[in-house]
Amino acid sequence: MGCRLEIPYSSFKSANDKPSRIDALKLPADMYVLPDMALADVPEWFILFGFCKCGYFRGINIKQTRAKFPPSSRTSELARFLHCKRCGCKGDNRFTFKQMLRD
Repeated sequence: MGCRLEIPYSSFKSANDKPSRIDALKLPADMYVLPDMALADVPEWFILFGFCKCGYFRGINIKQTRAKFPPSSRTSELARFLHCKRCGCKGDNRFTFKQMLRD
Protein backbone atom coordinates (compact mmCIF):
# COMPACT_ATOMS: atom_id res chain seq x y z
CA MET A 1 0.00 0.00 0.00
CA GLY A 2 1.41 3.39 -0.98
CA CYS A 3 1.49 6.64 0.90
CA ARG A 4 -1.90 8.22 1.48
CA LEU A 5 -0.70 11.83 1.57
CA GLU A 6 -2.25 14.05 -1.09
CA ILE A 7 0.92 15.90 -2.08
CA PRO A 8 3.73 13.36 -2.67
CA TYR A 9 7.27 14.53 -2.07
CA SER A 10 8.34 13.41 -5.56
CA SER A 11 6.05 16.04 -7.11
CA PHE A 12 8.23 18.88 -5.80
CA LYS A 13 10.79 20.04 -8.32
CA SER A 14 12.85 22.13 -5.90
CA ALA A 15 12.86 23.25 -2.28
CA ASN A 16 10.98 26.42 -3.30
CA ASP A 17 8.05 24.39 -4.64
CA LYS A 18 7.17 22.93 -1.24
CA PRO A 19 4.06 24.25 0.49
CA SER A 20 4.91 27.30 2.58
CA ARG A 21 2.74 26.17 5.48
CA ILE A 22 2.26 22.79 7.02
CA ASP A 23 -1.48 23.47 7.22
CA ALA A 24 -1.63 23.20 3.39
CA LEU A 25 -1.08 19.43 3.62
CA LYS A 26 -3.77 16.96 4.54
CA LEU A 27 -3.02 14.29 7.09
CA PRO A 28 -3.90 10.64 6.54
CA ALA A 29 -7.48 9.85 7.56
CA ASP A 30 -6.63 8.30 10.95
CA MET A 31 -3.99 10.87 12.00
CA TYR A 32 -4.67 14.12 13.91
CA VAL A 33 -2.64 17.18 14.93
CA LEU A 34 -1.69 16.97 18.60
CA PRO A 35 -3.03 20.01 20.50
CA ASP A 36 -0.70 21.98 22.75
CA MET A 37 -0.42 20.15 26.07
CA ALA A 38 2.12 19.22 28.71
CA LEU A 39 4.24 16.20 27.85
CA ALA A 40 2.99 14.42 30.97
CA ASP A 41 -0.62 14.85 29.77
CA VAL A 42 -0.14 12.98 26.48
CA PRO A 43 -2.24 9.80 26.88
CA GLU A 44 -0.49 6.43 26.82
CA TRP A 45 -2.71 5.20 23.97
CA PHE A 46 -1.48 7.92 21.56
CA ILE A 47 1.10 6.91 18.96
CA LEU A 48 3.08 10.09 18.26
CA PHE A 49 4.57 11.15 14.94
CA GLY A 50 6.59 14.11 13.77
CA PHE A 51 4.97 15.54 10.60
CA CYS A 52 6.82 17.83 8.14
CA LYS A 53 5.42 20.17 5.51
CA CYS A 54 7.10 18.05 2.80
CA GLY A 55 4.69 15.25 3.74
CA TYR A 56 7.18 13.04 5.56
CA PHE A 57 6.26 11.68 8.98
CA ARG A 58 8.03 9.39 11.38
CA GLY A 59 7.18 7.78 14.71
CA ILE A 60 8.32 9.39 17.96
CA ASN A 61 9.19 7.24 20.96
CA ILE A 62 7.18 8.88 23.73
CA LYS A 63 9.03 7.03 26.52
CA GLN A 64 12.42 8.35 25.35
CA THR A 65 10.97 11.84 24.90
CA ARG A 66 9.56 11.82 28.44
CA ALA A 67 12.94 10.66 29.80
CA LYS A 68 14.79 13.44 27.96
CA PHE A 69 12.49 16.42 28.71
CA PRO A 70 10.71 17.51 31.92
CA PRO A 71 7.03 16.54 32.26
CA SER A 72 5.97 20.19 32.19
CA SER A 73 7.39 20.70 28.66
CA ARG A 74 4.74 21.82 26.19
CA THR A 75 4.29 19.92 22.92
CA SER A 76 4.33 23.20 20.96
CA GLU A 77 7.77 24.00 22.40
CA LEU A 78 9.11 20.51 21.65
CA ALA A 79 7.82 20.64 18.04
CA ARG A 80 10.49 23.28 17.32
CA PHE A 81 13.14 20.57 17.85
CA LEU A 82 11.68 18.21 15.24
CA HIS A 83 14.03 17.89 12.28
CA CYS A 84 12.92 16.33 8.98
CA LYS A 85 15.30 13.63 7.73
CA ARG A 86 14.00 14.00 4.16
CA CYS A 87 14.10 17.74 3.39
CA GLY A 88 16.02 19.11 6.40
CA CYS A 89 13.21 21.40 7.58
CA LYS A 90 13.43 22.41 11.23
CA GLY A 91 10.97 24.55 13.12
CA ASP A 92 7.85 24.25 10.95
CA ASN A 93 6.96 20.68 11.93
CA ARG A 94 4.11 19.36 14.04
CA PHE A 95 3.36 16.51 16.39
CA THR A 96 0.57 14.31 15.11
CA PHE A 97 -0.97 11.21 16.63
CA LYS A 98 -2.97 8.09 16.00
CA GLN A 99 -4.95 6.36 18.70
CA MET A 100 -4.01 2.80 19.62
CA LEU A 101 -6.86 0.36 19.78
CA ARG A 102 -7.92 -0.18 23.37
CA ASP A 103 -9.87 -3.04 24.86
